[in-house]
Amino acid sequence: MRAKNNPLVIIIPVAVAVITHLLVFLGLYFSWFGITDGTGGNFCELSHEGLIKQPSNTLSNFGFMLAGLLAAYQIYKGKFDKNNNPLTTTLFYPIVLTSLMVLLSPGSMAMHGSETSVGGYFDMLSMYLIAGIIFSYAAMRLFKLSELTYALVFIGTLVVCHIFHYSTWEPPLVGFAGSFIFGVFCILGVIFEIIHKIKDKPKSEIKWVIYASIVFSIAFAIWQIGWDEHPWCIPDAIVQAHAIWHILDAVAIYCFFRLYVSEDN
Repeated sequence: MRAKNNPLVIIIPVAVAVITHLLVFLGLYFSWFGITDGTGGNFCELSHEGLIKQPSNTLSNFGFMLAGLLAAYQIYKGKFDKNNNPLTTTLFYPIVLTSLMVLLSPGSMAMHGSETSVGGYFDMLSMYLIAGIIFSYAAMRLFKLSELTYALVFIGTLVVCHIFHYSTWEPPLVGFAGSFIFGVFCILGVIFEIIHKIKDKPKSEIKWVIYASIVFSIAFAIWQIGWDEHPWCIPDAIVQAHAIWHILDAVAIYCFFRLYVSEDN
């Protein structure tokens, strides 16, 4: 079943966006995330009293939601229908991928909005979702996996990430095992993409890889200055470096979506 003009392509990501963001703000209002302990409070922005502790770093995450909804709308309108790939020829993958893009928003919001350890977990969960997207979608196309097998691979990726997340191992360089396994799955996903490109020779718009790399490189450079200790840190500034990092990351994720949807087998 093709995704073009199918209302589920829009309805489900929108429902995911509304429900998850509503839960986050209800969680902030009713203190479901627990007692504020300063988790994520070292990203320069001054901690405010009231509902949202870090307004700039919190609200900037809406960029991920907008990227996912834009992708869903473009698929629904058939913008990429001339291409033959899982995002244009099935209903399953467009809904899953765009909904996961939307879900990157509330996870980070939970941490920056609450500054709690529970919120910090949801922030890491959003990173694990990114790793799952990159790794499982690449594995699906390389190994010609069914939808069920793809789902199992994605869930398995999240399970492994959580095993590392709760381990006491401190890997060199990154220090946190959760960050280490996040990097491993992302690298494996890139390797699978390269092998898929060599083996199956699909046509795709490589320019989107270049765009994503440029945007992410700029984002990473800006991320470096968004810390309390950095001399350029202005805690009470309306626009924060870490907030810009969120927005540019959302743009990079959208560029990866455009790479995926440009593929023509």
